[in-house]
Amino acid sequence: MKTIYKKLLFLFLLLPFSVLAQSTLNGTVVDAATGQPIPGVNVNVQGAPGGTSTDFDGKFKLTNLKSGDKILVSFIGYKTETVNYAGQSTLSVSLQEDTNQLQEVVVQVGYGTVKKKDATGSVSQISAKEFNKGINVTPESLIGGRIAGVNVVGGGAPGAKADIRIRGGSSLSASNDPLIILDGLPLSNAVPSGATSILSTIDPNDIESFTVLKDASAAAIYGSRAANGVIVITTKKGTKGGVKVNFSSQVGVNTVANTVDVLSADQFRNLVNTLGNDAQKATMGTASTNWQKEIFHTALTTNNNISVSGALFNKLPVRLSVGNVDNPGILRNTSFERTTTSISLNPVLFDNHLKIDISGNLSFSKNQFQDEDAVIGSAISFDPTQSPYQAGSRYGGYFEWLEPNGNIALLPAKNPVARLNQEDKRSKSTRKWGNISVDYKFHFFEDLRVVAEAGIDRFDSSGYNRQSTESILGFQPVPFTSAGYVNLGNYDTYTDDLQNKNLNTYFVYTKNLGKLKLDATAGYNYQLFQKEKYQSGALTQPVETRNEDVITDPDINLQSFFGRLNLGWDSKYLLTLNYRRDGTSRFSEENRWGNFMGGAFAWNVAEESFLKGKETLSSLKLRVGYGTTGQQDISAQYDYLRRVTLGTINTQYVFNGVVYKTARPEGYNQNIKWEELAEMNIGADFGFLKDRITGSINYFDKKSTDLLADVLVPDGANLRNQGFNNIGNLRTKGLEFSLQSDIIKKR
Repeated sequence: MKTIYKKLLFLFLLLPFSVLAQSTLNGTVVDAATGQPIPGVNVNVQGAPGGTSTDFDGKFKLTNLKSGDKILVSFIGYKTETVNYAGQSTLSVSLQEDTNQLQEVVVQVGYGTVKKKDATGSVSQISAKEFNKGINVTPESLIGGRIAGVNVVGGGAPGAKADIRIRGGSSLSASNDPLIILDGLPLSNAVPSGATSILSTIDPNDIESFTVLKDASAAAIYGSRAANGVIVITTKKGTKGGVKVNFSSQVGVNTVANTVDVLSADQFRNLVNTLGNDAQKATMGTASTNWQKEIFHTALTTNNNISVSGALFNKLPVRLSVGNVDNPGILRNTSFERTTTSISLNPVLFDNHLKIDISGNLSFSKNQFQDEDAVIGSAISFDPTQSPYQAGSRYGGYFEWLEPNGNIALLPAKNPVARLNQEDKRSKSTRKWGNISVDYKFHFFEDLRVVAEAGIDRFDSSGYNRQSTESILGFQPVPFTSAGYVNLGNYDTYTDDLQNKNLNTYFVYTKNLGKLKLDATAGYNYQLFQKEKYQSGALTQPVETRNEDVITDPDINLQSFFGRLNLGWDSKYLLTLNYRRDGTSRFSEENRWGNFMGGAFAWNVAEESFLKGKETLSSLKLRVGYGTTGQQDISAQYDYLRRVTLGTINTQYVFNGVVYKTARPEGYNQNIKWEELAEMNIGADFGFLKDRITGSINYFDKKSTDLLADVLVPDGANLRNQGFNNIGNLRTKGLEFSLQSDIIKKR
């Protein structure tokens, strides 16, 4: 009994020391290559609940440690480090990059991200290091020919819009342009007069990545605007660590690669002298003019950009960029110039529970246009025996074909050199867009996050068109042979203002339940589009013949509820379900709301025991998906309403000296609604030799139905009684294949 008492006394005396042995550890986690701190690193004690993560300075604190505890330090893209605790009070951990984890690319999807290996739909991402090199004036040129199933066809004018088509066209009568999401802000495809495209105001140097949601199962979460696919653009953000300054300057020479093969002046003379009549022979000139050479020239394009990124006060990641591009066209008297300023702020607060992303851009553009089709067409067909100039010509000294009475000949081509020099079309545009995203992870319930995004896009333009008083394009109220002949020329101005406001709010719930991984998203979207336009009419004409017009389009309001559910079992079996209920003011109350859904299933075959760890076939994922999307971007906003439009100056009546405008009823369709698209996708993603060779193959079958989308009837008619239910169907099938190899790089 005395021995037992002694042992109990010994344990009682030892208890305080055991309590004191549970110590506190302060540590720092840095990147082994750069020595910079890494925020958001997971720090846990093996076998113990809870844990912590590093703050913005890479620091962490663990309490209640006992000697012999194993501390696990892990972060995406780095190898996990295990440290044995032996009573030390401080700890510094250097994490090495893990090449295999870095290949697990995180791709943007609707209202969130997902690891590429866990994606179930047909999603492609291309980042800055994979963009097309050279001078890229507009962002579209970065991805031309780089993504399977995505065609980019650019225009020839400076800064011209490039048409982007994802798996071909999907619309029968409306727009075939994809929906573009810029840093969380859905853009309108409307472009103000005088601007070239919705992306021309963005400096390609500011873009980090493009993510393309190709099939309907992936794009269904964007509902009635996703029938043509979705492109998610992410701009570059601020970085941790010290200040970095990047400057790039490029100069490019633009030349005409090929011209149309036409007859030379001597060949044309021989032809006319051989086959022509005397009157035709008499019209030939003595010059030898290469008209295509006259309208084209060699131009130099310059592109300069400077950016500064780093952590302000060692706390606030920030990036500031200024860029300028000057792109004269190879067609004379055409040009595009753009100056942009962008800023990004990305603070992380409250122990990584609050993440804020602020993006802003200010752009100024100048354009000089020409009627390219008319000028180039004239240059191809104009008589090469004529000189561009003619002494004594009343048209500014330029040669023009005239009738015997001295009036302009209507049928022959017009002098392209005169047109280039006597017509001046210029515009200026200003664009201001910005988006703020607040992502808060609840302290008391860390599996749940709430995200709120607010953005605005203001796109304003102004410009003028001027024709010389010596130009054949000038306004001529009476023929030249008349005593009262006068060439008034032409001058008109315009302004065009577009505004787009957006608000998203959604909740994200993620939970790992053993082998089951659950990720659920649900939220609300509000968007408002506004437009106002002014046209002065021809200011050189008499007041009574001008056609001044102020157009204020009705606002377009979109409201939506959306949700997504991702389920994964043991990283092998993946299921994604998307849903969106969309409402738009474009359509009547009966057709205003629609439901769009998508689902996809994927099997990570490489995670099965019979393939896991194999080097030859290192990854294999099979996918199947189906979804429905829509297209509500029709040309007119409220065609379901009965409307009356006032006539122009050409439809006025004069009674007793008073001018009265006429009014006419517009066609309408009470049953108008969006087009609908249903798409099926079957695909596979694969990798060989530890993913040194990777690729994907997809088969898709999509069918779009135009449900009374553009059919308007006169006031009083009833389209439904005439038996019109569907206007038409468009079906597209295709097979995509892509293959990438990084063998040399990985060695």
